Amino acid sequence: MRIQPNYNINNRIYAYNDGKSTPFKAQIYSPKKSIFTRINPGKMYLQKMFERTLVISRARIQPIIPALIDITKEIPLNSKKKTTYAWDINDGTRKKYALILHGMSQNVSNLQPLYKEITEKTDFAVFAPEYRGFGKNPKSVVSTKTFAEDTALALEYLKKKGIKQENIYVIGHSLGGYIASQLVQKNPDLGRLILVSSIDSLKKDATNFLAAKNSASPAILYLYEHFKILRSPIERLFKTGDCLKKINTPIDIIHSTNDTVVKSISAERIAKKCKNLQSLHLLKTGGHAWDNQKINTIISILS
Repeated sequence: MRIQPNYNINNRIYAYNDGKSTPFKAQIYSPKKSIFTRINPGKMYLQKMFERTLVISRARIQPIIPALIDITKEIPLNSKKKTTYAWDINDGTRKKYALILHGMSQNVSNLQPLYKEITEKTDFAVFAPEYRGFGKNPKSVVSTKTFAEDTALALEYLKKKGIKQENIYVIGHSLGGYIASQLVQKNPDLGRLILVSSIDSLKKDATNFLAAKNSASPAILYLYEHFKILRSPIERLFKTGDCLKKINTPIDIIHSTNDTVVKSISAERIAKKCKNLQSLHLLKTGGHAWDNQKINTIISILS
């Protein structure tokens, strides 16, 4: 099975041949279930998109770079259900952590330029978990529930290390923005929430998101736009804005105005929902990918 996604990571297009493995099952849970929901073509297409992103994520884009290799440990995070893996990047002296949550189709190796800048230019260490089914982790069903469980494990690891919650800043990119918001909502003592290229909700962003990633045919997009009963299972997912309404933690938002995957209007919408917004950075370039502008903005917030 040859999978060729149209997904841009660091301005490159990747295609992966995963012929020896069976496809992932990605189950996206929603609060209400019915026979119609299970056969809903919009939800089925979203599930297929997640299956593809998991396959993409399994490819390690690059090994640990020289600047990080001596201070990076791969940590197993164990629970009764699954073992997942994370990178703990610390020279052994730091008591503050940037907890970094990646987006779709990514794994922890994609964000190494960010890790390098954080460890070289701030007093923060980095903890970067991979969700189950992503990256090195074994194949797994994934859902909003498993995202929450996996990030709870990451936070528990830092607590056991003696890291105070106010010294943990959570950074989420794209889908990771929702996952980060969910984590901070449940743990209000965390020090800060930084959202990068984050969605507001699939209700607001799904049409553009699916079209930009070439994930849906024109027929699927037409059905999604014109038939509410087809949209409802999708629209209940990834409601970042709803989480932010309940968060008192300081929040920073970073977004590029030329982002074609998640439009910058999404950043403006979620900014209005924040109870404790510290800054909104609308950058002229960078698109949806990580770039130097986004990294430099994060460094300025952490410094």
